[in-house]
Amino acid sequence: MSLNEDEKPSETPSEAITAYCVKCNETTAVTDVEHWESNNKTGVRGRCSVCRGGMFKFTGSKCRNHPPGYWNKRKRELAAEKRRAKLLDGVPPIKASYICDQEDPHPNEYR
Repeated sequence: MSLNEDEKPSETPSEAITAYCVKCNETTAVTDVEHWESNNKTGVRGRCSVCRGGMFKFTGSKCRNHPPGYWNKRKRELAAEKRRAKLLDGVPPIKASYICDQEDPHPNEYR
């Protein structure tokens, strides 16, 4: 849907954006609406219809491609990683290789 310069999108009362005004201490309609976005979030900036104070409301996120339960799983994994790091804090790393100058005395035996 493209708009001509003369046409403006009309907001019906059901589409009107409401947000909490800190000065009025109540939820009011937002006027002079300006859509805002940062790296990962989107929002609406505008003025209070009662006191003309500045208002802002987050309206969503651009990162909606995660499967259901992703954030719960990630939270559990991060907690487990923190516990693991806390347990291993101060423990020296184990040497993975064993170097021996002598030949193996029993080359055919499994260990």
